[in-house]
Amino acid sequence: MSATTDPLAGPPDLADRCNRDGVFTLAARHWDARLRLELDDGAQLAALDVRDGRAAPASDAPASGEMVLR
Repeated sequence: MSATTDPLAGPPDLADRCNRDGVFTLAARHWDARLRLELDDGAQLAALDVRDGRAAPASDAPASGEMVLR
C-alpha cells in the first residue's frame, strides 16, 4: 500500500478499487453515505463518499450520512 499525503484519501486508488470490485458494488448499490475506516483508537485509515453505489474520495463537505467501520 502506498503512502498518501491526504489522511482522508487512504490509498490513492481506493475508490477505483471499490468501483471495480463486484462484491463492493453489489453491497453498496443503494448507499448514499460517507464510509470511514478507523482503527480502534480512532485513527482514520480512509474515507469514501458513496453515491448510488459509486465510490469517490471523500470531500471536505459535510456528509448527510456517515458509516464508521472499526
